[in-house]
Amino acid sequence: MNAQVLYRKWRPQRLEEVVGQPTVTQTLRYALATGRVAHAYFFCGPRGTGKTSTARIIAKAVNCLELQEGEPCNRCGPCREVNQGGALDIIEMDAASNRGIDEIRELRDRVQYAPTQGRYKTYIIDEVHQLTESAANALLKTLEEPPSHVIFVLATTDPQKVPPTIISRCQRFDFRRLSQADVVRRLQQICDGEGAKAEPGALEVIARNAWGSLRDATNILEQAVISYGSPLQAAQVRELLGLSDDEVALQVVAFALRGDVGRGLAALNAAASQGVDLRRFHRNMVEYLRAVLLVKAQAPGALDYPEPIREEVARLAQAHPLARIYQVLRAFAQAIPRQDSPSPLTLELALVESSLPQAEERIATQEPPRPLLAEAAPAKTAEPPRKLRLDSPPGLLPAEAPSTAEALPFVRAPEVQPVEPERKVSLHTENASGPLSAAQWEVLVKSLRGQRGKRFALDGLLRSAKSQKREDTLLVVEYTSRSNMERLQQEMADPEVRERLAQAIQQALGVSLEVRPILLQQEEAPPSGHLVRAAQRLGGRLIGEEELSPKG
Repeated sequence: MNAQVLYRKWRPQRLEEVVGQPTVTQTLRYALATGRVAHAYFFCGPRGTGKTSTARIIAKAVNCLELQEGEPCNRCGPCREVNQGGALDIIEMDAASNRGIDEIRELRDRVQYAPTQGRYKTYIIDEVHQLTESAANALLKTLEEPPSHVIFVLATTDPQKVPPTIISRCQRFDFRRLSQADVVRRLQQICDGEGAKAEPGALEVIARNAWGSLRDATNILEQAVISYGSPLQAAQVRELLGLSDDEVALQVVAFALRGDVGRGLAALNAAASQGVDLRRFHRNMVEYLRAVLLVKAQAPGALDYPEPIREEVARLAQAHPLARIYQVLRAFAQAIPRQDSPSPLTLELALVESSLPQAEERIATQEPPRPLLAEAAPAKTAEPPRKLRLDSPPGLLPAEAPSTAEALPFVRAPEVQPVEPERKVSLHTENASGPLSAAQWEVLVKSLRGQRGKRFALDGLLRSAKSQKREDTLLVVEYTSRSNMERLQQEMADPEVRERLAQAIQQALGVSLEVRPILLQQEEAPPSGHLVRAAQRLGGRLIGEEELSPKG
């Protein structure tokens, strides 16, 4: 092969050669053909999808002397200078290393100068999201109204970090991740052009591990051909990429689905002891579990695996229920090993977690024992407010100290109310009332673990309640914090949240109840005064209070 790196040698020179971006290239070709070129473009998308190559084609086309239906001719002087990397009117900047306000001010001063050779000067700013806030603000005015001879092309892999004020001044084009078929087709063209041979399976392995980046795929192809020569085989590519442990990853997936913790841990430790890249191993496991999930859900067309792997995936999908596949996939998807950690502990914990019986689900689905709790005594009817006065006994000090209830300031001893006999009831009766048991409440809260409303975690909102009780068809959740009560009310405004709460209550308690959050009233501090305290020291007892007139 040629000494020049392949991804630069095979960089597209015309818009029609850009792989996998038909919408972008068609729009730009029409704009160039009709002379309706924008003063600023914004290209965003994953790495290796053609953003910078497309920007260079635009810079070449606007100065081409023989433009052909929006495509540069690649024969005239300006086109050849661009292809050879010697065009003075194309200025490329890396915002990662030129991100400060001083660099942008210098750029703002230079755009005033006319082009050296062609009609337009093109500024290509790569990774524009790396600009500081002050630098981005300094670029705004120039970007909105640049000189007529200047075209800006801003490229980024992270458009969320670019200020909207910059994006709004450009024409935005989103470059999508390349499909595996597009990458394989382009790799085959490169092999044909370079006189190299490769098995279709080898190109598929390369494309699958490039994750939609044609530049990464081309680099892998070049490295593989240099290492193993031609013809290139799939096993050689797998060895180069460290994918010889793919079978082990699929074995661990099978052990995890079966709940075979011992053999799964042994396989994980064997792979780690052989120096396997644990992050790649983890990614392979998650991809295999995803493949099993897709097959189980009857969506196998989304898979790009060799036939033996597809057969094993189909066998695993047939052998296990959807809930089990979901449980294992969720456990491993959250267990991402650290980049610098040689320990497989994260994967081991995910394997054990996915194999443990789901105790919470069993408790939640069991019918609550009968009887559950005693019905609470009816609340005492509040007495109407009365105007009372402070009365002191004629004597000085009482012979005996007042009772505890009498000694408390400003508190009348409560009247003894007759207590009804304790009755056992079940929450499954239609008109049951009373506080929930701690076990019931814990089951209900845990059944909502991991579920969020629009803003807050539902289990956290319920756990922050002071108390709870059932009143006929209502589940009254009592709060001492107004903010927590209002948060639950806001979440319950969403019908989906109300439905989830109703399902959790039905599953945990066996009845249908409507949640009613309320705020507990805080007891007000009693009034105080030196005369009241003096009278109490003399044996007086507070039986009420009344407002005195100003005249006394």
